[in-house]
Amino acid sequence: MINSITDKSSIIDIREPYELNSGYIEGAKNIPMNLLLMAPDNYLDKSKTYHIICQSGARSSRTCMMLKQKGYNVINVDGGMYSYR
Repeated sequence: MINSITDKSSIIDIREPYELNSGYIEGAKNIPMNLLLMAPDNYLDKSKTYHIICQSGARSSRTCMMLKQKGYNVINVDGGMYSYR
């Protein structure tokens, strides 16, 4: 569960900046999905593990699938921000 993650810097929030108005996780990095998928090497280190979150979990699930195919260690946050609140 996302609440048990002690290193919040490992959380990547892939929502668009305007979506953060509905709440965000203190310490998480906001990298919109399209930017992250276009150039993941600019944002992620393949030796680290990241938790990917969106609003409901759908976008983060698709994003994790694509990033895993490129060799990144990513974990989808099931339920997204809805589950965090």
